[in-house]
Amino acid sequence: MPETDRGGIAALLERIGRVATPAVDHESHSVDVVTLAGHDRLLEGGPGRGDEVVLAVVTTALRDRLRQVASVLPAAPGLTAGQIEGQPLAAVVVELEALDAGPWSGAATSSRSHLMDELVELLGTVRTAGGLSYLVPGEGPSATARGSAPLRRAVDIVVHADTGDPDTEGSPGTALLRELLDYTHEGDQG
Repeated sequence: MPETDRGGIAALLERIGRVATPAVDHESHSVDVVTLAGHDRLLEGGPGRGDEVVLAVVTTALRDRLRQVASVLPAAPGLTAGQIEGQPLAAVVVELEALDAGPWSGAATSSRSHLMDELVELLGTVRTAGGLSYLVPGEGPSATARGSAPLRRAVDIVVHADTGDPDTEGSPGTALLRELLDYTHEGDQG
């Protein structure tokens, strides 16, 4: 077999009949995993405003309540960075009870601490973008787990039934905060 010149790739392609092969358009063929998996879609049945989106790591009961006041995007483990890209994100709501089951299960344990790291990083990103983060402690193993401490430190507002409006200026609380307060006051999370 004749020795090929290292710099003569065009000659080699011509020789094997591939000189006319067009270059691959990598932009057209790239795959957006978030979109492909459907994790970029807001839940149907919300207020339909879409102006502000709430990324939610919550139980079904709280998710249904949030949909009454905001456009809700359920957070997907491993995809949150892609989910918030380009979204008019107003807030992130994390309910510790949601860390006991479902896709975020075990985030407050040492065996799945990478999920907690992702949540803490998400809260920081949202804060940098001007959004707020809310934590609903609830009940269950994750509510008292030592592994949830980083989340408690990173969150802007921990919502308990007796939480007051954090705005010291006296303006009314947001519809989101009011819904979270009602939810915790009614004990729906237990």
